[in-house]
Amino acid sequence: MSESVQPSGWKFQFVRIYTYICPAILYAFVSFQKQCPSVVVNDMAKAYNVSIDSFGSFSSIYFYPYACMQPFAGLIADIIDPAYVVGVSGLIAACGSIICGLSNSMGIGILGRLLVGLGCGPTYVSTVRIITKWFKSDYYPAMFGILVAMSGAGGMLASGALGIFLEHFKWRYAFYGVGGIGGFLALIVLIFVRGDPRKKGFAPVNDEGAPVDTIISCGDKLSMLWQNIVTIFKNWMFWPITLYNITSSCPYIDIVGLWGGPYLIYIRNFSKKEKGNTLLAISIGMVVGSLTVPYLSKLLKTKKWICTGSSLIVLVDLLLFFFLGNKFSKIVIWILFLIIGYFTAPLCSVSYPLR
Repeated sequence: MSESVQPSGWKFQFVRIYTYICPAILYAFVSFQKQCPSVVVNDMAKAYNVSIDSFGSFSSIYFYPYACMQPFAGLIADIIDPAYVVGVSGLIAACGSIICGLSNSMGIGILGRLLVGLGCGPTYVSTVRIITKWFKSDYYPAMFGILVAMSGAGGMLASGALGIFLEHFKWRYAFYGVGGIGGFLALIVLIFVRGDPRKKGFAPVNDEGAPVDTIISCGDKLSMLWQNIVTIFKNWMFWPITLYNITSSCPYIDIVGLWGGPYLIYIRNFSKKEKGNTLLAISIGMVVGSLTVPYLSKLLKTKKWICTGSSLIVLVDLLLFFFLGNKFSKIVIWILFLIIGYFTAPLCSVSYPLR
């Protein structure tokens, strides 16, 4: 292998920037895909000739392959270049989005949504793997926070811009556009992005194990994958953090994934524009939280108590909705949604580095 260039200078910084930005934008599309059913639920339910309650299966099917991919995404990224994982996953999600746009029945729509969930599943973990190769560990919380903020930006597009888009165009065009742009970005990642600086001719940023050009057989890679799974599952510290990450994001996913929209329209009688502006509060909270929570944990020198305190705040928020959800004014609902966005999804940038 040719002599490696030290990880400094404008060339390295340029490569590192686009290596970070391209997968991060794809991750923004993940959030868009996650939240868009809450905005298009009425139009799609009419197109499929089903009730809003029945449409819940379309939204929820996204999360099954998405969740199933999480235990394996990082392990696969350990034996395959994570940039390839991000790129291929992006293409799968793009195909699923286009199928959703073409669908005229719930069955075909669910198939497309299933592919979207399958493609979106590995994106975050694989992108995190890229970050750990291209950035020093001191930068992890900040880079993870920016990544989640990008996801929040995708949510803002889904709740705000998508609502405006639907006032002038059919919902199908939104899925075509997301599929086309997402597929193009996935190809860019496959062609230009690599998950290790050494594959771009730079010296490693962090201490590494095996050399990048070490040849590992397919059988050895599968054996390594299995050993990694067993090692992780045997580590008891893995389980409480995993359980926390599963449950802490549930309020966010439940509201933005589907039920936030119907609650605002059918319980609170909001207009479509008011619904979009209110759901936007969650995305704003997510963006602000993603940029500030990591620094807050660093300032207070604790991750555990940041996670615990945040979850207690969200619990109080949800109890208020449970008992008084049909009495709040619009501004109070907006503030409560903002709090949910701030103290749920952004916590992954703090809880993931826990050890």
